[in-house]
Amino acid sequence: MNHTRGHETKRHRELKLDIAALLTRAGYDVLFEQRGCDVVGIKRKRDGRLFILGVEAERSTKNVLRNIRRNLANGIHKVLVVAENERLKQAIKRKISRASESQGNRVAVTTLGKERNSK
Repeated sequence: MNHTRGHETKRHRELKLDIAALLTRAGYDVLFEQRGCDVVGIKRKRDGRLFILGVEAERSTKNVLRNIRRNLANGIHKVLVVAENERLKQAIKRKISRASESQGNRVAVTTLGKERNSK
């Protein structure tokens, strides 16, 4: 299971591992670096269809819109952008709002919480 790609910081890799652990606990099968996402969570819905959640671990607003567009174009059902901290979360939400990239309810922005962001 390759959780890294070239030119990533140690902190970015740690965020991806934390996200994967949370998704696993929530019942998702987890893949790294698939469909253009940092982390992909796959879960079978009650009706038998697969739900594919793409997660982007973001440490800046620089590529967030490009990442969201790419993920949705690659067949991801919902994109969860995980910001490193609350300040960045708000900046990403503003950027998405200004660019009209909300895609209905297909994009959400969150943080991992204070206990995980203090590393």
